[in-house]
Amino acid sequence: MRNHVLYSAVGMALLFLAGGCQKPVVEPPVLTMSTTEYTAPAAGGNVTVAYKVANPVEGTTVKVVGAEKYSWVKVTGVSPNVVLAVEANDTEAERTAEFTLSYAGAADKCEFTLVQAAGEGGDEPGSDAERLEMSYSTLHVYTAEGPGGEDNYFLSFSDMPFDADGYPSEGATVVLFDIYATAGTNGALPTGTYVYDGEDSYGPMTFTSMSNIMTAEGENVYFSEGTIEVSDPESDGVYDLTATVTGGNGAAYSIVYSGVISEEGGDEPGPGTDYDFELQYSILQFEPGYGNNGEDNYYVVLSDKPISEEALTQPDSYSYTLDFYVEAGSTSGNELPEGNWPLGAPGETAPMTLGWDYSFFYYASPDGWDDYVPYFSEGSVDVSRAGDVYTLEGSFTDEDGNSHHFVYSGELFANSEPDPEPEPTPDAIEIEATLATALYYSDSDGVMNITMQFTDMTPDAEGYVYPPGSLLQLDVYMPYNEDGRIATGIYDVTEMGGEEYTVATYYSSLTYSPDANTDFSEYGLRSGGTIEISGSPDFGLYNVTCDLVTEDGIPVKCTYEGYLEVSGMSMTTLTGDYELDLEGATGMAAYYGDAYGTGGANWMFALSSSPAGGDEVQVELVGEAADFEAGIPSGEYKPMASDLPSPGEYVPGFIFDNTLYGSWYICTDAQDNIVGYAPAIDGTVNVVNNGDGTYDITFDCVDDAGNVWDGSWTGEIETFDYSQESSYSVMSAKPAGKTLDAKELTPVEEKSEFMKSNGLKLAKVQAKPMKESFRLSRMGR
Repeated sequence: MRNHVLYSAVGMALLFLAGGCQKPVVEPPVLTMSTTEYTAPAAGGNVTVAYKVANPVEGTTVKVVGAEKYSWVKVTGVSPNVVLAVEANDTEAERTAEFTLSYAGAADKCEFTLVQAAGEGGDEPGSDAERLEMSYSTLHVYTAEGPGGEDNYFLSFSDMPFDADGYPSEGATVVLFDIYATAGTNGALPTGTYVYDGEDSYGPMTFTSMSNIMTAEGENVYFSEGTIEVSDPESDGVYDLTATVTGGNGAAYSIVYSGVISEEGGDEPGPGTDYDFELQYSILQFEPGYGNNGEDNYYVVLSDKPISEEALTQPDSYSYTLDFYVEAGSTSGNELPEGNWPLGAPGETAPMTLGWDYSFFYYASPDGWDDYVPYFSEGSVDVSRAGDVYTLEGSFTDEDGNSHHFVYSGELFANSEPDPEPEPTPDAIEIEATLATALYYSDSDGVMNITMQFTDMTPDAEGYVYPPGSLLQLDVYMPYNEDGRIATGIYDVTEMGGEEYTVATYYSSLTYSPDANTDFSEYGLRSGGTIEISGSPDFGLYNVTCDLVTEDGIPVKCTYEGYLEVSGMSMTTLTGDYELDLEGATGMAAYYGDAYGTGGANWMFALSSSPAGGDEVQVELVGEAADFEAGIPSGEYKPMASDLPSPGEYVPGFIFDNTLYGSWYICTDAQDNIVGYAPAIDGTVNVVNNGDGTYDITFDCVDDAGNVWDGSWTGEIETFDYSQESSYSVMSAKPAGKTLDAKELTPVEEKSEFMKSNGLKLAKVQAKPMKESFRLSRMGR
């Protein structure tokens, strides 16, 4: 079963290119609305106004006239729907606003009216459900995804706009629904009632346990029950959706959306789409003896955009791959025979046929997320020649039922737009950085190690930077400062660094691209340079001047003036004080005897939410008495004051090898994934052993960012004796340790991986190679 991944960075390494060679649409745009009267509750909120534009013009959006007349309503979005932000009505009378929609080139305008209820109104008097009014949507459709061929709709709704890549705005509330419908929906979401299916049987008219709310604070709340009502669309692609659901946290939600729900191109162009292209670019690779019986092979790629000599197609392009076979030795390899070439049978490579296994249509999407690669089920291509100019005209039907027609005229044996020659090595590289980052990596014996990045490029929302420009990465060592202030002074560039006021070339690098069509080149740095840091650390303002030399001898100058903050010094995910909710938690504890040799009883206990999803606590402590039968000793426990915990002390929380050790507050979701955590660095844990297997425990702890997490719990703790096991140290694994996803943790073993996960990322110009990747994937069908 396919795993949904909504917010992935995969594909962001592609250069966004626009354009195409399909025939332009000449029909004028037409603007229509199916509903012209809208209402808003007295409490205010967002109102979504749906419209449709036939024959849209790229780069053109609707305009809303009339909003400037009203102080109580503002336009906050215009695509794919108009979104009106309505203030609360404090008066005792309803109020009305009138608007006009227009679209450049459209002959007709559309008018609509908004009526807001009087001040004594309200959304739903007496309802304890939190009402979430969504204004924006995205959709991915996966046909025949369920066990019975059910179609799958992966819907996202947000109260703030999505960006061009489908990512929500920072601070948005986002609702995700993983819906299964009957087979053969052809991309149109069926109306009706969808019921929560916690067993994930993927049956029709259900939504799965992957459905959840991501709050503006970044918390994931998965649903435990509920229904989704989808009404008849008022026009093509326009829906009314109301969901009544309960979260795993027990909270009730009423989710409302009205407007367009469509893929906007989506995963795939979709079955039934007809394609007709006049292609301009080609490349051919001749491989003698490639066929099953030694036939010679002509591997041809035709595209509406330039192709590299390695048969690399560009993002946002359409191409056809054609796998021609001829008798071995029947040609010189410099000429493709004329004639009609029918599509061959699967697995066969008969002469004068197209190999079925490697002939296909390929739509390369702008970001690599929605690539579409249907293979042909029938068809042929006609090849004719006049001198060096070939004409290839193909007619095919693909496995999704789409029809394809294309014509190409031109030479075949060389890329019609060759790759540019490699750029010469620059004489010098100068960087006037507009952005700088600093990431805490580690500290040892009072020396703090941070990784600094400087760039003159502007990153996108996912942290990718694109040519042209430079990215300088420096591995820097300085005196430790618990507030994350960067030490001013002159730093020497050495090979391994490690001492105060040094930079290590071993983990430093420079990437550089001279123009938008040239991939980054990476340069190592040579020992002997300097960086000078001055400014006002108390205010986070710095002036940085770098005087460096690459391993190739290229001088590098980099300057930066501005704000620079060291991030990643705190382990906690809390942003403020927090009160524990341990109602219903169950207790378990492990006893290790005098594991640390400090004369006490070493215990680790965990209070776990049941069922999964909620607050948990893990504590490791050393009590006064070493007696398993007596249970966890009563006492007020404080953080250990030396290298090993003594009686009356607990082990502060720390992370080692992707695992939480010591004492922690932990928050999990319904699938028992860790979604929040905070170590106990200071404060007290008070344990009262009632002598009957039950305990009264009170927490008043402080994390490494100064946040207080506190609360109490009463209940029975089940105990286990591990005192006969081999001795443990503070860096040893304990059964009660909680393992996190490695992606959540820093530091990691290799600094290159650390920067890959946490720093700015380098995008590449070229798209994925076609030939080898598709030959391998096709063989595995």
